[in-house]
Amino acid sequence: RLGPAMRALTTAFLMLALLGAAPQAAAGTRSGALAVDAIRVSIAAQDCRQAVDRLKSGLKNEYPEVFLLAGSMYENGICVRRDWDRAVTFYVQAHDAGEKDGAARIAAGYADPANGADVAAALWWAMKTPAFRPGACGVPGEAREDPDRFVAELKTWPQARLAACNYVAGVLSTIGA
Repeated sequence: RLGPAMRALTTAFLMLALLGAAPQAAAGTRSGALAVDAIRVSIAAQDCRQAVDRLKSGLKNEYPEVFLLAGSMYENGICVRRDWDRAVTFYVQAHDAGEKDGAARIAAGYADPANGADVAAALWWAMKTPAFRPGACGVPGEAREDPDRFVAELKTWPQARLAACNYVAGVLSTIGA
């Protein structure tokens, strides 16, 4: 059982995590934004059961903002069990529905060793974000749209270049998201 001070600290931490994970209105709707706000209020009140019920409702309505928030909740283990693979699924749905931050969240997550870093996936998704300017981490145009060619190109790179590009993709994607 948490004491009052620890409960307040936990609530503040969860709200900070959600503020960082809060979807922007880029692709969203007013209804989606209201659904996200309701979920965040439930989390702030430490009512995870209600937060998850509201999350399920928003997902059923296919609100892009709720897909993005669901990804953040699963990525960070907020009111649900931490599950990177499930977070990716929601981030992809958000991206496909027009939420630009979805690609950045995926790139940042795949660049993170805590998720079992996947350099190819991190770079693939980073290149779909406006914040990432490939420079030395770029691939030929034909490889940008073909995952097999993309991976084949990366296999020709020295390990140091892969590591540096993974780092850059992770940092820029984290900032961009």
